[in-house]
Formats: sequence, C-alpha cells, structure tokens
Amino acid sequence: MRHVLLAAALLAGIVRADPLDEAAAAARAALSDTRRVLTEAWAAEEAVLAPDGDRVLVLLSMRFGAPFVLESVILRLDGRVVAEHRPGQDELGALLSDGVLPFWAARLPPGRYRLEAVMGGRDLNGYAYEQGTRYDLVKEAAPKVVELTILGDRIRHLEVRAWP
Repeated sequence: MRHVLLAAALLAGIVRADPLDEAAAAARAALSDTRRVLTEAWAAEEAVLAPDGDRVLVLLSMRFGAPFVLESVILRLDGRVVAEHRPGQDELGALLSDGVLPFWAARLPPGRYRLEAVMGGRDLNGYAYEQGTRYDLVKEAAPKVVELTILGDRIRHLEVRAWP
C-alpha cells in the first residue's frame, strides 16, 4: 500500500525524486552532448585538414622463381628518404608465399612526385644485389596505391604499378 501511495504522489508531483539523481542525469546528458559535439568537430577538422583523397599507400611484393633473401628496401620521395625497412623472417615468409606487405603510408596533396625505391639482398650463393627504380607519381585528388614488386629469377628488378 505504501508503494502505491508513493507512486501516486510521484505522478502527481507532490513528492519529487532525489535532487542528486536529477543533477547526475543532467550531468550525464550534458557530457553526452559534449562528446557528440567534439566528435563532430573532430570529424570536420579531419575532413578539412586531411581529406581521404590525400592518402598514398605503397605496398611491397615479390614474384620470382629462385630463392632470394631481401635485406633492405629504401623509399625516397623527391630525393628525401621517407621509409627504410629491413624485413624480418615472418615478413620474408609472407613475401615468398605471394603476400603483400604495407610498406609506407602518408598523406600527399595533389601534385607530381618522384618516387625512388632501392632494394638490396643476397641470393643463396651469397651474391649481393642492389637494384633501384624511379617512378613519376602523379597524385590527384583521390587515394593512390603504389605497388613495388621484386621480379626475376636470376636478375632481380623492381616493377612499379599504381592505381587508380
């Protein structure tokens, strides 16, 4: 009976709920609104400062018959080294089984760039190889993917493909 009277009083507005509960609920609502506004502001800032079309991704892959131990890959953009990598055993295993490794990712504004890649390694007889290639990258207002592929059975070389 007491619960029925309390519920009726609450519905009639005679008895109010605990003021601390109301303050906590208001604080939670304000915090939720603040988070939403900050998330929207961050997304708008990101869209202005770094649009999706600025992204460039360089991938590394291998395709050849004879075993080859890749020791290093160096990537330059307009003459400046932007990435240097010495693959570990797991990465070499992935490359040898036709895997593709993400090598370098960045945001570049539209324009023309010169990519230079140099790979170094040894064959099973211990002969050292060092090959390089250049690629004129034309970056437009869309994401760009560039794949560096190490090719060849005896004489290895780098092939560059880009899309779109």
